[in-house]
Amino acid sequence: MSINIALIGASKKSVPIIESILQLKNLHIVGIVENRKNMPGLKLAKKNDIPVFSTEKELFKLPNINAVI
Repeated sequence: MSINIALIGASKKSVPIIESILQLKNLHIVGIVENRKNMPGLKLAKKNDIPVFSTEKELFKLPNINAVI
């Protein structure tokens, strides 16, 4: 079973979190919320085909979110 994770924020502090989650087979990042354009986590999200949303409301429309970080 895979656990679907949603992340709030893509600052440089989020980069090690994103990298760690990507290493784990049973965790899947379904989306990240970030409204600032040049955050380091956005490059990592794009590289790994992780959807990025500008508001939490948009993100929470996704089905099957199991956890929010």
